[in-house]
Amino acid sequence: MSRTFVLRCKLALLCLAGIPALPAAPTADPQFEFLYGQGELFPSMLVALTGDSPFNPGAAKPVPGIEGPPGNLGDPTGVIAVRVVNPAPNTPVKVTLRGTSLFRESTVAEMLPQAGSTYYLAPTVRWDTEKLAALKQPLANFVISAEVTVGTAPATEIYCRVVVHSVNDWLKGYTLRGTPFVSFETKYLLAAYVNENSPRIDREITQRAIREGYVTQFRGYAPQSLLLKRAAKVAREELAAIYKVFRTLGFKYSLAPQASYVAEPDDRKAKVLAQGIRLFGDAMDARQASATEAAALLAAVYRKLGLGVVLMLVRDGDAIRSDALLGVFELDKNSVGLKPEQLQESLLVIDTSVLGTEDFEKAVELGKKRFARDQDKLAPWLLEKKSAVVRAQHESDGYLWIDISTARQNGVLPIPEF
Repeated sequence: MSRTFVLRCKLALLCLAGIPALPAAPTADPQFEFLYGQGELFPSMLVALTGDSPFNPGAAKPVPGIEGPPGNLGDPTGVIAVRVVNPAPNTPVKVTLRGTSLFRESTVAEMLPQAGSTYYLAPTVRWDTEKLAALKQPLANFVISAEVTVGTAPATEIYCRVVVHSVNDWLKGYTLRGTPFVSFETKYLLAAYVNENSPRIDREITQRAIREGYVTQFRGYAPQSLLLKRAAKVAREELAAIYKVFRTLGFKYSLAPQASYVAEPDDRKAKVLAQGIRLFGDAMDARQASATEAAALLAAVYRKLGLGVVLMLVRDGDAIRSDALLGVFELDKNSVGLKPEQLQESLLVIDTSVLGTEDFEKAVELGKKRFARDQDKLAPWLLEKKSAVVRAQHESDGYLWIDISTARQNGVLPIPEF
C-alpha cells in the first residue's frame, strides 16, 4: 500500500468527520392502545350499543377547552387500536388483529400521509357478541395479538394482556385516550339493563298477576276516547299488580354489587367508573335487588306492557354507586293533543328501594316526596351533543333522567340473556 493512498484515505476520513450525521428516520414502534380504560374491555358496551349509536366511545363531543382524543383510522369507535409512528410520507400500513375466543380475525389497512406523525389504526372487530353477553365473570390476562406491516418492512408481532369485565359491569364514565380525567358520562347505559324482551316477564310476572287475581288483564294504556278527548291512560291497578308480584316473590333489598374488576379504587384517579348490575334473570334467581336494579326490573315489565318509563339516578355524594327512582307516565305520550306539561304531571314516581318492605301505594308516596324534594335539580337527559362539563353541572347534586324509549331510539339496546 503506497504512502499516497494512505494519505488520501486519511483526508477522506477527515472530510467525512466534518459532515453532520443525517437524522435517523422515525421507527414505527407499533403498540396497542385502547380508546378508554387501562387495558380493559366492557362487554356491556360492546353488546348493547348499535354501531351508529351517538354514545359509542369516540363519538362523544370533546370537552370544551380540552383537546379531543386522537381519532382512529379504520373504525372511529374501535376500542382496540394500534399506535404507529409513520416513518415516511405516504406509508401503507396493515394491522391484523389475531382471532381469539371472543372475536374473529379482523384487519384494517390505511395509507399514512405525514412522516413522523402518530396514527391509531383500529380494525372493525368481529366480536362474538353471544359469548360477550354470557360472560358473567371477568377474565384476567386475556391475551390479544396483532400482526403489523409498515411499508415494505417485515411484519411485526405485538402482544398485550387485558382484563375483560363481566357483562354485569355497568360502565358509568370513562377517560378517552388523550384526555386527563373521567370526562365522559355513560350512565345512560343503565337502559341496557332494562330487558323488556326477557321471556321470564310473561312466564313469571304478568301471568302470575292474572293467576293470583291481582288483575284480570293487562291493557297498558286504555284506548283513547276521541269523543270525550280524554288522553289514553294506564290503570293504576295494573301498575300495582306488577309491583305486588315482585313482593310476593319475596324480593329483598341489597346493596348495589361491586364491579367485577376495579383497576383504580380512587375514583379521582380512575380511568373508568363502573358499578355492578344484575341482569333481569340474575335478579329473578337471587330474589334480591338494589334500588337501581329494582327500578330496572319494574321498568322492563312496564315497558313490556307498552308504558312510558324513565329511570332517575340519584347521586348522593358517591360517584361510584348510584340509586334510582322509577318514573312511569300514566298518560300515553302518543296521545293526540297531549301537551308536555300534561305528560309531566302524569309522571308517577316509585321509590324502588322499598320494594321488599312496603306496598305499592307506600312506594308511590315515598317516591312522590323524594321527587318533590329535589325536583328543582332534575335534569332531563337531552340527547343533544352537549359537553360532559355541562352535563356534570346539571347532574352533580340531583338526578340524571334516562328515558328508555329515547335510549332505544339512540342505539342503547337491552343486553340479551343466554
